[in-house]
Amino acid sequence: MQLWVLILLSVLPVLYFALIFRLRQAWFTVPEFSLPPTPVNGCKISVIVAARNEEKNLPALLQSLTAQDYPPHLFEIFIINDHSTDNSANIVQSFPLANLHYLSLEQELKGTKTHTYKKAAISIAIRKSKGTLIVTTDADCVVPPQWLSNIAAYYEQYHPVMMVMPVVMKNNGSLIGIFDSMDFLTLQGITAAAVHHRLFGMCNGANLAYTRVAFDAVNGFDGIDQLASGDDMLLLQKMEKAFPAKIHYIKSKAVLVSTKAAGSLTAFMQQRARWSGKAGHYPDKNIMPVLWVVFLFNLQLLLMPLLVFFVPERNYWLGFWLLLLLLKTIIEWAFLAPVVRFMGKGNEGLYFPFFQLPHILYTLVAAVMGKLGYYRWKGR
Repeated sequence: MQLWVLILLSVLPVLYFALIFRLRQAWFTVPEFSLPPTPVNGCKISVIVAARNEEKNLPALLQSLTAQDYPPHLFEIFIINDHSTDNSANIVQSFPLANLHYLSLEQELKGTKTHTYKKAAISIAIRKSKGTLIVTTDADCVVPPQWLSNIAAYYEQYHPVMMVMPVVMKNNGSLIGIFDSMDFLTLQGITAAAVHHRLFGMCNGANLAYTRVAFDAVNGFDGIDQLASGDDMLLLQKMEKAFPAKIHYIKSKAVLVSTKAAGSLTAFMQQRARWSGKAGHYPDKNIMPVLWVVFLFNLQLLLMPLLVFFVPERNYWLGFWLLLLLLKTIIEWAFLAPVVRFMGKGNEGLYFPFFQLPHILYTLVAAVMGKLGYYRWKGR
């Protein structure tokens, strides 16, 4: 293999490996938060959940909210039924929780047309809320008992306008569930590192908190309603612009929210395509070089074995490809291993080396699907 070809093919790997190494360093410098020894004055919190056809998941979420150790008079819960056709409404309305409020998005819209149902649901609930802090999660999540206590304590101590928090997936034991969980752990590690060091903005609406004042100051979701989703990342990037250095990451097991992994390959790809589809709409362009490096490096790894049929020195070519694949596995695991330990998912790490080739293909396909808008969300 000629030297200039080798150098050319090393550019993307060097950039990618440097990125992963930087994120690994950043993860270790994110401080862990714990409740202070002396109690703090609690602030009023409004927990907001938009639910569409979630009858199987709502009972577990509501039970976990009932188990909060935060004083009940200091928080309220809004469940907004987004045109469900199952028993979601009855489950919420009959649940014995005094500070639980049920809203019907269909009734609240009063015939007004929208294509951003989740953002509309959250906005309506916020207008009716009384909390200083708005905390969002999803209907298929379960929250830990000290969730709100830690969020309130962190806010009282540091006064950020937005708090990004960790989410972990509970897989069903299937290979696609484990694959989903491992990929999501990678995204969570990147989120912590990127937010704390202000490299670029990332978050997940399954575990997000922000002040009502900040939400109103940026006019809520105005200007970011071109996509059905984006109630988390696009909102974060609006707040980032308005309130520099006021977006914080809470690294604490006490705020670790769990959600369900995808139950099928189709569901997994649809979700990731939807996430990928938001990338072109991000106001924060700092993340775009990162996304391009990841995409192009994976594209290079996919194409190199195919090009072996067109080059004379195929043994050197394949050897170089295998070396890149080995280095990718080692360097990515060096970043992911501490994240896996923190999230309590060590047993899933055994599968990591075997997911390398499927992960390359998935990364490329999800990016293309997202760019083309080839996905559905909640049956829409």
